[in-house]
Amino acid sequence: MFHPFHWQQYPVIIMIALVVSFLALAMIFVTLGIIYFHRIKTEDTNEEEAASELIIIEELNKHILRYDSLNEVPEKELLNVINKLTRLKQKSLVFTKVLTRTLMSFSILLTGTIQLVINATYNLLKLQEDTFKKLKSKLWFVKIEGLREVQEINDNDSISQVITLTKDNNINVRVSAYAALIQLDSKEKYKFLDDEQETLTLWHQIILTNAMEKIDSNELPDFKRYLGSTNNSIVLLCMKLILHYNQLNAVSSLIKLLSHKDDEIRCFVIQALGKLNADEAEQQLIERYPKESLGNKTQILLSLGNIISLISLKFLTDKFIRGEHFDILKSAAEAINTFPQELKKLVPIDSTLLDEKQITLIKHYEEPLNLYGSI
Repeated sequence: MFHPFHWQQYPVIIMIALVVSFLALAMIFVTLGIIYFHRIKTEDTNEEEAASELIIIEELNKHILRYDSLNEVPEKELLNVINKLTRLKQKSLVFTKVLTRTLMSFSILLTGTIQLVINATYNLLKLQEDTFKKLKSKLWFVKIEGLREVQEINDNDSISQVITLTKDNNINVRVSAYAALIQLDSKEKYKFLDDEQETLTLWHQIILTNAMEKIDSNELPDFKRYLGSTNNSIVLLCMKLILHYNQLNAVSSLIKLLSHKDDEIRCFVIQALGKLNADEAEQQLIERYPKESLGNKTQILLSLGNIISLISLKFLTDKFIRGEHFDILKSAAEAINTFPQELKKLVPIDSTLLDEKQITLIKHYEEPLNLYGSI
């Protein structure tokens, strides 16, 4: 005979366990349902994007890209294709996204008159208005998306909007705005090197460096003028750019930074002077050696290896023979073996003064693959 279920006949702990089990089971089914519907939606979106891209490319190829300028496109043909793409854009956010992405890609990949045609088409489709809306968004990542579009379509009409975003509270937005101004060749494109107070991360520095690489290097400033910044990240960025563009006129300014209070900056200055083969910095580097940390000492030794002189070789040999620390030994050995044989003969190393470890290091760096390879 069926007996009715009574909660009261079970301990409280059992009832709680049953409720928790039912809730957990319900959550599992809900999660599986969400995953399933998300997968279906993603597949549908991918299919819609692929179909949209085919339509867009077909319309552009047939009616726009075969002409050298929009003035050559028959008015009726131009009006028809713009109206068709506009209607599709208004019906679907996915189509708008794909349309923007496709025109951006064309603008980046194509040059000359074809690029101008693409940019004009972008404006006729009023996609510029969508970009403006993104620039005015309250969401920082939407603003960055708008700034990326401004850069890729090379939209100089947006410069005033971009300048406004250089004062945004979010550092990521500001950096994207700086990069956009550089690519748009704004008069204020390097103003951030004077104004920015917040620390630029390595990723921010990469974004800005990439933006500068896309413009004519003749338009770049002398980055030495910003080495006096109170923002250490700006100083580091400018030193990297000095190295990247081989601005040898910055050597005297770099030497002054050898007395900078920040250890990281001094380390990078030492490295930069070596890579620039700054002979005039040789004595200052030798004088700084006893005052520096172990890491900076090893960097001084490596930099002196780039400044090929008898004075540097004598200094390196002395530090190698003394063998204060393995890192010192390793850096000194590597630096010594960058010198030509003719010069090394003038400062021979007495093997009787060396232990087995020192001899092994010298032989190791005499191997070309070890000296010039990845080790």
